Amino acid sequence: MSAAAKAARSLFERKLDDLQRAIEDAQQMHRKQLALKARGSVDYDRGVHVAALSQTIQSLYTRLESILKDLLRTSGEDVPDTSAWHRDLLLLASTEQADLRPKIISEPQRDGLGRLLAFRHAVRNAYVSELRGDEVTRNADEAFQLLPQVIGSLRSHVLWFFGESGDGMPQRTADRLGHAGD
Repeated sequence: MSAAAKAARSLFERKLDDLQRAIEDAQQMHRKQLALKARGSVDYDRGVHVAALSQTIQSLYTRLESILKDLLRTSGEDVPDTSAWHRDLLLLASTEQADLRPKIISEPQRDGLGRLLAFRHAVRNAYVSELRGDEVTRNADEAFQLLPQVIGSLRSHVLWFFGESGDGMPQRTADRLGHAGD
């Protein structure tokens, strides 16, 4: 594997590890807030909890979307540049590209990410006072279940792309990265 391919693989692995840690931190924050609420603690503030949780889910989704864009670019694909590029990105990632790559994410993952995308847009365009706690919690629960599954799919794709699947991918990877023969 070329030096460029090794560096790219390492970068993807670090980004996925960072995202996994961010999810775990968000889950811990959410559990602590729920424990404060259950105890009836004066330290619990519903508005702060809802705001923190909604912004965290938005941030996690945005980080995941960035990794997806980078994976597509690395494989030589164009990232959608349309008015609906966020949805188009999910569609592209869940579609096999003949002679290029398998699906990166499954259709159920795409559908779940689509719901999180809709939530992200709602959060970005709402005042904190407009956010409903039950809706935020429902989306957080979905994110905490879905995102680790998607990370697993992305890890599998990185392994495939950088040649761990045993299908001769390392040479194609080096070719795409412009370092054939390194």
